[in-house]
Amino acid sequence: MGSAGSVGASAAVKAASDAELLKMVQELPEESRSKLMAAVADAEKGADGKAASSPSADAPCIPSVQGKEGGKTLLVIMSSPMGGNSATNAVGKAFCKAYSEKFPDDSIKVVDTLSLASFTASRVQAKFKCFGGDANAADDNEEWMYTKKLVEEFKSADKYAILAPLWNFWIPNHLKLYIDHIVQPAMTFTPDGKGMVIGKPMLFVRASGGVPIGSDMDIGTKYLQAVFGFIGFTDMRVVGIAGTANQEGLPALLEEKSKEAAEIAAKFDFDSEAKPAATNEFTTEDPAPAELKEGAKVLFITSSPMGDHSATRSASKAFITAFEEKCKATVTTLDLSEDKVAPYTAAGVQAKFATWMGGKEAAAKIKEWELTTELMDQFKAHDVYIFAVPMWNLSVPNQLKRWFDHVCQPHHTFDAATQKGLLEGKRAFVIASSGNNLLGTPYDHVTPFMKQLLGFVGVADVTYSYVKGREGVEEAVTKLKGAIKL
Repeated sequence: MGSAGSVGASAAVKAASDAELLKMVQELPEESRSKLMAAVADAEKGADGKAASSPSADAPCIPSVQGKEGGKTLLVIMSSPMGGNSATNAVGKAFCKAYSEKFPDDSIKVVDTLSLASFTASRVQAKFKCFGGDANAADDNEEWMYTKKLVEEFKSADKYAILAPLWNFWIPNHLKLYIDHIVQPAMTFTPDGKGMVIGKPMLFVRASGGVPIGSDMDIGTKYLQAVFGFIGFTDMRVVGIAGTANQEGLPALLEEKSKEAAEIAAKFDFDSEAKPAATNEFTTEDPAPAELKEGAKVLFITSSPMGDHSATRSASKAFITAFEEKCKATVTTLDLSEDKVAPYTAAGVQAKFATWMGGKEAAAKIKEWELTTELMDQFKAHDVYIFAVPMWNLSVPNQLKRWFDHVCQPHHTFDAATQKGLLEGKRAFVIASSGNNLLGTPYDHVTPFMKQLLGFVGVADVTYSYVKGREGVEEAVTKLKGAIKL
């Protein structure tokens, strides 16, 4: 396999949606398959012989460019840990090259979202202070100044390109973390909800193995358009790279999409006639009350760093108490806000690919797979799931997406060949809250996310209860109690 083929295959590994990877591998010639597996094995170790966090031999795959005084700035936001082996990065690089040729005086600044600080309770409290309209209200908070610096860097740019592979129908968790940092009151939106970043163009480069970009299954592009539309963007363009699982056609696909991106780059100025993307549409239907067996094993998954000050945590605890009384349930709590779940890195992607190719235990020797295995085993061992989900910037917290990226795995929680979920017969309850009552509206990207991801692993019977502020806890718990019976 030549270098172009190696890059293409690795890009396909990273960008492919889960159903296509097995098909892609099975269709490779034997020689190519062997070389690819060898490349995956080599990529698992760095120069020191330890596991690599990223295949960064050719990093940085997209260099920053210092323009001339008076030139504009293009901010490129990368979110794939696969470096130059990423389809989105490959097409993004072609976009940047064409942009520099057309706008030689402009700068290109590259932001890698893989090493951002967590969005902690301290940052949440600082954010609340700024809702009064004063962008400097929390400047005494050292953690907040880090976030504020990211916001200022973002706002200072004139044009934007976000490179976002499709991960489990959505976006990488570290890109969501970046969004949680930059979407801030009095800085990127006004306290009454008007966007402040206006008159600037945005390009999304999206890649998937086969899921059509922009289709109903691609809930990530819808989310990106919604959240950036919320902070003021109207000119948002998309280059969709669907079909990276087709190994034979991949080089031609990347060439075609690179040309498409280059054509956009040559005319990448704000289009005042561009219209915002359509709002979200979805439906939910509550299942019949759950007949729960006595002694049911319950996994409570909470993702707010606010502890008992969280409305979702308060409602969940009251529901869990009723749950324990009704069926003597055993409840295990997984608090994702404590950062126990490590980011899903290139080594994790490589391990997932090895599992897909070699079966359930194929990635056992890869160190990064230990945590993933632990989380999957915990997930599968329980009968009932209770999710406490605060709405953060129209969707779920990045910590929850990170957890889903670990537990949605071939041969473990879904069938690699049929894409059928393996956790059928389980029951879930999603307790979500929003400070602005957007849950259940077209701006709600929490419910479609949970519906898509839980359905993917086979959990179809899900009750959704929305907590409308602290005063809405009792109403939400009443609905939840009515959803269970012995």
